[in-house]
Amino acid sequence: MTVVVNIEPCPKDATCRGPLEGRLSSSINNESFVLPQNASMLEAFYYGNRSGVYTANFPDNPPLTFDYTNTYFSFDEPLIYAPKSTKAKKLKFNATVEIVFQSTAFLAVGSHPIHFHGFNFHELAQGIGNYDAVEDRRMFNFVNPQIRNTIAFPPGGWALIRFQANSSG
Repeated sequence: MTVVVNIEPCPKDATCRGPLEGRLSSSINNESFVLPQNASMLEAFYYGNRSGVYTANFPDNPPLTFDYTNTYFSFDEPLIYAPKSTKAKKLKFNATVEIVFQSTAFLAVGSHPIHFHGFNFHELAQGIGNYDAVEDRRMFNFVNPQIRNTIAFPPGGWALIRFQANSSG
């Protein structure tokens, strides 16, 4: 999953002082979360999402593969604007989930903290640059990985976590 600081267009009749006359937002896999207006996501799930609060099509991967840490793409307008949505990913109860959080160089190279409500997770590895599924697996710590609920992966880098999907949080 790419973790990005994006730009969103300035609302009509507002003054925004961010890059490209917009304001900053954030996204994961180029989806920027917006709070639902008529019900919470948990309520919607409990009642079968009859109110259309969320969609269950959150992308498994970034929509575009490129050199995530290359600053050449920092102000590439088709990439740095992320749509607002309430997309969610449904997980099978008790499934083992592994996620790679990849930093990008949009706007600036930075470190992004990630926190999971209701979950602890194991940090299996971290690295600098673009995650390589073959090469970087050698760095995994399966013996005594740290247990955390928040992680700040390195600027211009990535972190890989694993957790059990056993909480409704």
